[in-house]
Amino acid sequence: MAGDGMDAVKHLVVLMMENRSFDNLLGFLYADVHNRPPINIPASSPGGQPTFDGLVDASTESPFWNPSNPEYFTANAPPVKVFATKGTKGPSPFLAPNHDPHEEFDHITFQILGPQGWTGPQMKGFLVDYITTDPGHPENANQVMECYSPEQVSVISQLAKNFAASDRWFCSTPNQTLPNRAF
Repeated sequence: MAGDGMDAVKHLVVLMMENRSFDNLLGFLYADVHNRPPINIPASSPGGQPTFDGLVDASTESPFWNPSNPEYFTANAPPVKVFATKGTKGPSPFLAPNHDPHEEFDHITFQILGPQGWTGPQMKGFLVDYITTDPGHPENANQVMECYSPEQVSVISQLAKNFAASDRWFCSTPNQTLPNRAF
């Protein structure tokens, strides 16, 4: 369309990253509710303010958490909550989590849905599933809830802030990379 500025676009660069969740890398990019992105992809509703569906600090009203106790799912026990944290820690903070949180269909569907199957995406199975992937080291399990701070991943954070980041781009199937590239 004439006048929409598209004629001035000379290059379009898409940086698609593999094997990292959005929240792990950019979840805390706009953690302050008054600090909003300049551009939304997809666009916000007409006339609406740009929004960012990221994470907030555990001290806020609605922080993201996962239970660390499998009994939460199997015996309707109260959750032992582990909150998403801003900043990775430990001896190798740039290798967090320090082993693969498994990307196979069964693992990802458990991470998203939990063991009860389709009741809507609760997003509460990440920690319990991660514990099963390294059962000899439960003390390391909380690493899966650690997210990089914008300062720890400064280059990707600046790219996202100065251009755009899509927090509404989802895979076609809850699976590994190659099946998703087929769709």
